[in-house]
Amino acid sequence: MNKSKIKPKKLFISLLFIGLIFISIFLYTIWDNNRVILVNQVVKINELPDSFQDFKILVLSDLHGKRFGDQQQKLLEVIRSSEYDVVYVAGDMQESDISGLDPLLEILAGLPQETPVYYVGGNWGPYDSDPITGEVLEAGRTLLSHGVSLLTQPIQVTKGEDHIWFVPGFSYSSNQKWLGLSEAQLNTNLEPLVQIYYSQTLEYQTMLLNRIKTIPDEDVLIGLTHIPLAKDELDTLKDYPPYDLIIAGHFHGGQIRLPLIGAIFVPDSNSQLYGFFPDNRYVSGLYGGSTTQQYVSRGLGSTGIIPLLKFRLFNTPEINLITLQKSHK
Repeated sequence: MNKSKIKPKKLFISLLFIGLIFISIFLYTIWDNNRVILVNQVVKINELPDSFQDFKILVLSDLHGKRFGDQQQKLLEVIRSSEYDVVYVAGDMQESDISGLDPLLEILAGLPQETPVYYVGGNWGPYDSDPITGEVLEAGRTLLSHGVSLLTQPIQVTKGEDHIWFVPGFSYSSNQKWLGLSEAQLNTNLEPLVQIYYSQTLEYQTMLLNRIKTIPDEDVLIGLTHIPLAKDELDTLKDYPPYDLIIAGHFHGGQIRLPLIGAIFVPDSNSQLYGFFPDNRYVSGLYGGSTTQQYVSRGLGSTGIIPLLKFRLFNTPEINLITLQKSHK
């Protein structure tokens, strides 16, 4: 047999096999990006009040304007399949800064009216409030009209005679910076609008600091933020309130993940490689630092500068059900 005729045949079979693999991955990715899974996580907290045993927080994060079926029906079916006490919307729900709120509002419309919903803005829209002055913005007013509570300050959540706190992302150093700058600026001659801005900043930052300082040490604090704290910050919390748990999103679980490797990149400037090849224990799920623990949702949508690269790979969209339980250490 002529060996020269065998080689082209083997090459054709190899290329066909590779092509089938790529087609299979392509079709799987389309299917996988348009489904939602529910991820359950139990979190132990030492001082959790008895009334909050098995208290459930449903986390929705990083939708980025995506729809899962008409009027979000596929997503709402997954939500309705679970039991929860409150919903936490962890930011980045719009596709862009100028896109509409409809994909998020469709989700809110599908939730039971009596369900408490708490919202924290992300680095994409909708921007509910000014993080410096606390002023509620147009999108925030829309969310308020749909029964959402904006976490612009610590909120006490009660059950019977017991309570815990939901606390927004707060940094003592950032707070002191804005307090000092506002006081300095207000001692100079300012244009009226600028004076109003710094007056609002001083009032809001003072209120935040006082609210956090007056929370008793024995109370449980759940930090609700969009951007996770860095690993070394979880070990010390020296610039943050004494959170018992932090719930965040932002990383998308890496968005592009590879088998046996995990996340290729996350937007984390605090990492050694500027976000490339991160510690997979930290980019999603529950991570325990020396001082506190943090849960990071992989979220629902995707983003990217290049539209063709706006997808998730081996990274199924997820919502998260966090169940609080008392630790018996």
